[in-house]
Amino acid sequence: MEKYAGRYTNEMYGVAVVSFKNGEISLNIVGLGWVEKLDYWQYDTFRATWRAPEREKSFVTFTLTPSGDVSTLRVDGLADFVPVLKEDAGVCGGCGLMAMGIQSLHPSVSYWFCGT
Repeated sequence: MEKYAGRYTNEMYGVAVVSFKNGEISLNIVGLGWVEKLDYWQYDTFRATWRAPEREKSFVTFTLTPSGDVSTLRVDGLADFVPVLKEDAGVCGGCGLMAMGIQSLHPSVSYWFCGT
């Protein structure tokens, strides 16, 4: 399960962090404040039961490359996230504030953002 741990990104929802600690895997969709332990379902699929009762249970599936690296993190009913390859600090071109740059496996999801 350690192979799933890491940072992922989506243009609309921002960063998602998958952590593996003490034999448990968890997902934190930072921009939405969604945090939950993932329960193994089958193959590369897990079940998330969100803490907020208004959210439905979701399947979370990792798509792997032929070499076994994660290429996509899919949260059913929400979005697909791609792995973050590199993060750098810089200046946002829109407002001039400090920003975080993200480079992912998919060029369309490489961007700078400052949160404003």
